[in-house]
Amino acid sequence: MHLLSFEEALRRHASLRDEALLTAALEMLWRAYRYAADSGLDAWEFAVEIDEFRRAQVSHSELRWLLSQGYAAHAMETASAEGRRRFRLAHCGLLGASSCFIIAEAGVALAESLNVAVPSTKLDGKKSTTRTIELGGAKRRSTVDAKPNWDAQRRELWIDGRLVKRLRQQSSNQQAILDVFEVANWPSRIADPLPLQPGQCPKRRLHDAVKCLNRHHRHEAIRFSGDGSGQGVLWERIG
Repeated sequence: MHLLSFEEALRRHASLRDEALLTAALEMLWRAYRYAADSGLDAWEFAVEIDEFRRAQVSHSELRWLLSQGYAAHAMETASAEGRRRFRLAHCGLLGASSCFIIAEAGVALAESLNVAVPSTKLDGKKSTTRTIELGGAKRRSTVDAKPNWDAQRRELWIDGRLVKRLRQQSSNQQAILDVFEVANWPSRIADPLPLQPGQCPKRRLHDAVKCLNRHHRHEAIRFSGDGSGQGVLWERIG
């Protein structure tokens, strides 16, 4: 069976425009995603910096279009801590020198549906374990179990088609944590996303926010916890 190159495949995909530059952008994001998956690390550890796109002559317009279509996710990189890269949520249209990008679920589904030929990124001969799950009515391959979904507009947290929690009132700390998990495609850990506040202990503030996240669940399927350092949040499936 003939495998198409990214350029050939995307030229046949009617919804994509400016194929050459979009091909370069998607291929860069897809390659980073594969490296992260095969290394067993969070996708944001391999996030692509905006300078890399500039060197590939991908403009801000192409990046904004990918973000608007849900093919990519965007965050601003902050100072690294404990050997991990750290990010804060960013509006899709506000690009800056610290902007970084990962391929989003829709981008992964597109790349896989195109059956493109990409260089193998398997490390040390290791192979990923995959299984088939349902996504948007079509089957696709995934290296992870079904993940939660945070609907920021409705302030609802879902998993497996069931409502876990609904925030009836604005809760900036809880929402900030859920926003970052959603943008990052639900890695097992995120760094503390809460902005510093004068007179407040960051570790205590994060601890209290995590406690609140675990309250008033309608469906007990998710548990949030601190990472032990006071600087990160974990989540896990339960039940």
